[in-house]
Amino acid sequence: MNRLQALSKLKARDEAIRASALRSKARRDRIAIATLSALLIKSSDADVKPADFAQGAVAQADALIAELDK
Repeated sequence: MNRLQALSKLKARDEAIRASALRSKARRDRIAIATLSALLIKSSDADVKPADFAQGAVAQADALIAELDK
């Protein structure tokens, strides 16, 4: 394999890794958005900061992804 072929393979591998990372982030985002919606609908506490809801939604999304990926 010459240098040009090796570089081409590395570039293709890097692009595949980048695409996979974007799919994973999109998956996490979709789950967190759905969770956030549910948290907001069920909440009656007006004193909770929006950032707390967002952090909770992301934590729930991460937990669900971890279970699904087992």
